[in-house]
Amino acid sequence: MAKTSYINIDPSLEGAFYGGVQPGDRFTFARVIRKNLLLSRTQKIKLAGRSLFSIIADVWRGLSTVTKGLWSTAADEVGLSGWQLFVSDYAARLANGLEGVTTPSTLHQARFGNLHIESPANEAKISQLHPRSYYVKQKVAGKKTCIHRFLLRKIYLCLLFLV
Repeated sequence: MAKTSYINIDPSLEGAFYGGVQPGDRFTFARVIRKNLLLSRTQKIKLAGRSLFSIIADVWRGLSTVTKGLWSTAADEVGLSGWQLFVSDYAARLANGLEGVTTPSTLHQARFGNLHIESPANEAKISQLHPRSYYVKQKVAGKKTCIHRFLLRKIYLCLLFLV
C-alpha cells in the first residue's frame, strides 16, 4: 500500500500555494516540487536593486588584501570563507542600521548587540534562559536503526557585574 500524506491549506491561501508548486517526476519519487520561475530581464534588474549583495560586494572590493586575510582567518574558525563571513556580518550590520566595517574576530562573527546601561546603575544581570530539561536522540552503537532518547537536564546562568 502506498504511503500518502495531506496538508490542510487555508482556502484563502490555496491560490498562492498551488501557484508556486508543480508535480515532480512520478516515476522516480512522486512528490510536489517548487516551480522554477523564469525571470525577465527587468525582473532580474529589480531583484538585484533590492538585494544587498551589490552594496556588500562594492565594500569587499574596497578592502585591502590584509583585511581580507583577517576575514579569512576568522572564517576558518566556523568553516566559512572570508567572503561568506563578511557577507553575513555586514548584512547583519546593515539590517540593524550600524555603519562601517568591523574588525573580524574569532570569538564572535555576525553576532552583536547593544547594551545600554544608565549611569546610576552599578550592576547588570544578563541571563540566557534554557529549558530545564529536554530530550536528545542518539544512535545506539551496533544497532542499524535503533535510536535511544535520553533526558538532558542543564541550567545556564551568566552574571555580569560592573564596578
